[in-house]
Amino acid sequence: MSDDRRGRDKATREYDPEEKWPDPERELPRVPEPPSTPSGTEPSPAVRTAFWKAVVVVNYAVLAVSLGPLLAYFRGRVLLGTGLFASGLLAFGYALLIYRGFRRRGPDDLGNDPKE
Repeated sequence: MSDDRRGRDKATREYDPEEKWPDPERELPRVPEPPSTPSGTEPSPAVRTAFWKAVVVVNYAVLAVSLGPLLAYFRGRVLLGTGLFASGLLAFGYALLIYRGFRRRGPDDLGNDPKE
């Protein structure tokens, strides 16, 4: 077989990206397993309540602050848009109050059982 023939075979061969790394499972770093969570790690009802209240309030605030100006500018509903925008800003303030009130409480005020 001539060199020309071998060169053509090599040039027409399809590129195999796995040829560069023959065994990626062996060459990749090992990721350790996360530790198992203890069985008694449920948050207290006070923590759950504050978290979900803040989530709902912030979701409303984001919606109102973004939708208010859109209604005012594109639909001409200036009063409705301004009201939504203002209520969204107030909702952000209320979410901040929820967060600060939660942070101010000590670990004893979170509703945890004192026996733990």
